[in-house]
Amino acid sequence: MFARILVPINLTYASSWKQALPVAISLAQASETRLTLATVLPHWISARDADWSWEADRRIEDVACQRLRSIAKQCGHEDCNLEAVWGSVPSTIAKLTESFDLIVMAACKPSFIDHFRTSATLKAAKLARCSVMIVRPH
Repeated sequence: MFARILVPINLTYASSWKQALPVAISLAQASETRLTLATVLPHWISARDADWSWEADRRIEDVACQRLRSIAKQCGHEDCNLEAVWGSVPSTIAKLTESFDLIVMAACKPSFIDHFRTSATLKAAKLARCSVMIVRPH
């Protein structure tokens, strides 16, 4: 059914993966699909924490991948690809979708400000070049 599944994860909020990752894992196991966990690192982190240093950027990417690995371990699915990519969330996820068949993302709870601007989840879903499953919280 699907060859590759992408799960974008915001490392700041557990709600970005608590519901979506178990769904993606069950889909991956049912269709023997390769699962990829990805996080998008905004460029302002590099300016603030790494002072635009390539070595510091690499360390930030390594820390992000370690956090993704621990999330995968918590969910009992350590056999997955991990990616930490620099960019803006919606457009970077859209670029990543070129090599995936399905994106599984968590729905964010709308806040007051979301009535005036679109959430990153909806923007990424709109820009995606593959099927998108948005998992709502229970």
